[in-house]
Amino acid sequence: MIRTGIISLNDLEKVTNRVSSELGIDPEQVWAAGKHPRTVKARSLLCYWAVRKLGMRATELAYHRAIEKAWCLAAIGEHFCKAW
Repeated sequence: MIRTGIISLNDLEKVTNRVSSELGIDPEQVWAAGKHPRTVKARSLLCYWAVRKLGMRATELAYHRAIEKAWCLAAIGEHFCKAW
């Protein structure tokens, strides 16, 4: 598979659904506003999978979901990788 770094909304929806099923939450809760621990964990996992495993760009992920690029990059840090 060639990774272009371009996010299709279909791919983003698939990753969102996978994260929500792994953590046992609704897909809407993954992108819900706020700092609830389950929501933060879900967004962190989504950023990690999307950027590190699927080759998506953090800037595009941040653009599509109105989150800070810096937050997305921090979410994929090694401390999170070790937790999973």
